[in-house]
Amino acid sequence: LESFHYFNNMSGDEGAKAIAEIVQKSPDLTDLRFSGTRAGRAGSLVFAEALRARQLLVTVDLADNTFGTDGGQLLGEWLSAANGASPLEVLNVRDCSLGDDGFGELCSGLEKCDNLRSLDFSGNELTADAFTSTKWLASCASTLEVLQVEENEFSSRGAGRLAKGFSASQFPALSTFVCRASEIGSRGALSLARAVVKAAPSLKSLELDGNGLSDEALAELASIVPADVLGELEDNDEDLCDEDELDDGDVDELAAAVAGVAVA
Repeated sequence: LESFHYFNNMSGDEGAKAIAEIVQKSPDLTDLRFSGTRAGRAGSLVFAEALRARQLLVTVDLADNTFGTDGGQLLGEWLSAANGASPLEVLNVRDCSLGDDGFGELCSGLEKCDNLRSLDFSGNELTADAFTSTKWLASCASTLEVLQVEENEFSSRGAGRLAKGFSASQFPALSTFVCRASEIGSRGALSLARAVVKAAPSLKSLELDGNGLSDEALAELASIVPADVLGELEDNDEDLCDEDELDDGDVDELAAAVAGVAVA
């Protein structure tokens, strides 16, 4: 068995445990989809544990499970267990209840994934603290084609940290970056857009809708991102985000992210 897709069912925890047995007994598995099965925390953790022995996986879709912090740790351990670089090219952990701590655990393994082409960690309630380190981003900089981080809560502070990560490397293959509805204000969105456009010469789609940019910021964004690259901004609401939370250090960090310099 090399390819196994099981998704959009209602098998819950017991189903997750049963499917985990199949995964454990499939040493040649390279393509796995296990998503949208109404598995709770118990079943999700059993399934995550089963992945440890599967080091040939190239494409993995685990969206809409309830991994949490413990599950993020197990997923990180699975990725870290690879002998040499992981062969993983596609990872989808959208809507997996990771939170900052679970995502941090996962990132320890992502740092070994230098073949990643597509990564989606949208909808995991991530705040700015999730991006205190962006080593995982540098690890896949040369191969990453699609990055989706939408529907989180990391605000302009988190956007600035992501911008800093983009400024630290070049992303020659990146064609799509989706960062919608993540409570980002004008400063964060502009800094992030500048950093991504500068780092990714092959960029074809930049999505920032559903954040909170002022009319002035929208005009500036249009001058930064080519019209055929910038996605629709129909759901933008300049009152959505309160940037009063940014202190002078945050503002300096946002500016430095684009300039590619360190802040003392």
